[in-house]
Amino acid sequence: MSLTINAFDDASRDYLFNLSNIYLKDISCEDIGLFTEITENGDDITCTVSVRAGDLESSSSVTLSIKDHFTLSRLKSLCVGASFFRASRKFTDYKAPFGILTGVRPAKIAYFYLENGVSDEKCLKILEELYYLDKDKASLCLKAAKHEIHQKIIYGDSSCGIYISIPFCPTRCSYCSFISSAAPKQLKMIPDYLKLLEEEITKLGRICKNADVTPRSFYVGGGTPGILTSDQITSLLSSVKRSFDMSGVTEMTFEMGRPDTVTADKLNALINAGVDRICVNTQTTSDEVLKRIGRAHTARDFFNAYDASVKAGFKNINVDLIAGLTGDTTEGFIKSLDEVSSLSPSNITVHTLCTKRSSDEAEAGNVSKRSTESDIISEMISYSEKKLSSLGYEPYYLYRQKNARGNYENTGYALNGNICAYNVVMMEDVCTVLSAGAGAVTKVLRSGKATKRFSSFKYPYEYINQNEKVRSTLSMLENELLSKETL
Repeated sequence: MSLTINAFDDASRDYLFNLSNIYLKDISCEDIGLFTEITENGDDITCTVSVRAGDLESSSSVTLSIKDHFTLSRLKSLCVGASFFRASRKFTDYKAPFGILTGVRPAKIAYFYLENGVSDEKCLKILEELYYLDKDKASLCLKAAKHEIHQKIIYGDSSCGIYISIPFCPTRCSYCSFISSAAPKQLKMIPDYLKLLEEEITKLGRICKNADVTPRSFYVGGGTPGILTSDQITSLLSSVKRSFDMSGVTEMTFEMGRPDTVTADKLNALINAGVDRICVNTQTTSDEVLKRIGRAHTARDFFNAYDASVKAGFKNINVDLIAGLTGDTTEGFIKSLDEVSSLSPSNITVHTLCTKRSSDEAEAGNVSKRSTESDIISEMISYSEKKLSSLGYEPYYLYRQKNARGNYENTGYALNGNICAYNVVMMEDVCTVLSAGAGAVTKVLRSGKATKRFSSFKYPYEYINQNEKVRSTLSMLENELLSKETL
């Protein structure tokens, strides 16, 4: 498909390109054109979007006032999106669950309106009638936005979250491109990687103290951090406690990951180090689906690992499930969710399958057609929302990934208020997040709004072989944190 976009600015062009990939990608036409026109009249803006596909053309205009939407950039974006959506109805009856929202953080829109004093009822109306969100997605965004507001009050301007990356997995899942080479070759790098990682953690702790930034939450993620031995876990977390001021820390999370990495000695090492939240992520309780996606564990391994975690003393456990796994069915997903929720874990995160571009499934062309995937994913996600709500779980954060099946989302649910604050902090830019390790991204909050990012090397071998550049980046980070404009 050849796509021509004539827009009044770069932001509108990018936005229309993303919308066209959602709403026009199934049109059987070689040439598609999008043309925009915008006029301003006092506080009002009118945007017209025309869609041409072959001999067919459709145009729609939307007029909105800045009095209702507060900023010119927000107003223009909404006018463009709403006009496009209405014009696209001539070519498709498909409506994405999040309407005209294309970003990874849909709750940001709800937060924007709440922050400007808009009531809950009016915010929901805007999301449903102007952004074209499904009713349940609008409600989900509103709930997540309220958690963001709450965490911003708790964290304040001088707090931060800390992320530590363990980018290793025992095997590569069929839908993932996280590891680039055979797992055994990767695993040999772990000792050298940990040595350099602990050095970085030490320096990051010093930077925190010099900049008077107080950590409030820690998250060790991956990959599969549970692949480390108990001694490696103890050494890593000891370096954390030596390096940082832990007096303000309210949460320490360790993402064990795959159930087959969970052992009693590792769990005891985590308890002794003060970790109070772990993740044991089975993704499904179907042995057949687990085998198909490249997992080495069984459903029984998961239940045993969960039981061992409870016996070790963990009261805050998260379990991940994925909706839309290849070979899974709606009935299979329902069975997995029912079995996991029967354990009453404090957190359940429901992901929508996102097939990474260089994954085994993508290279094999194993990507479902939208008409099929939307119905199946919709049933799975809808069931999880209703089931978990009936059990007292509250959705508290969500995000979306590019190329997620059916354009659906990933949602974290918490029981009895046991949210993972780091997830909200990281996803919604509540405060600065400082990160260490390969694939890690540090986000420095500036004036409570924009961020400056510092990215590490993606792969462990780069992190090990070019560690001087990692040290150089730490120096730039320290200068950034010490500047007057930061925090």
